Amino acid sequence: MPNFGLDSDIKDSLSHLKQEQATHGTWDLPKDDWFVQTEEGVEREPLLTWSPTMHKPGHKVDYFVPNFGPKDEDIATTQKNIHDLEVKFPSFVQVDSELDREPLLTWEPTAHKSFKKDYFVPNFGP
Repeated sequence: MPNFGLDSDIKDSLSHLKQEQATHGTWDLPKDDWFVQTEEGVEREPLLTWSPTMHKPGHKVDYFVPNFGPKDEDIATTQKNIHDLEVKFPSFVQVDSELDREPLLTWEPTAHKSFKKDYFVPNFGP
């Protein structure tokens, strides 16, 4: 993929950030809480450099989650409609093997042998 440089919207945002910091002081977040790339010169691919981290000590686990009652009417209707379509059109339901593959990585272009090439196109005038 070609590198077209920094997007103009990002350049504008960084410019606005610098203007605001000049007026109100530096936006100083603790280093652990930086989730966005705010430096223009940093060259990295965030999805390739990210790795999961353990929760900080004292992070609550196994906490109580309240039950807010029965399903919302919209959710129940959506689930019913999905079930009805799966019964009516079973061939459209994906099996586990289809769910495990990455479609963009497994797709290959195929030649269309049925398309005519170099056919005559009449000239109907101006």
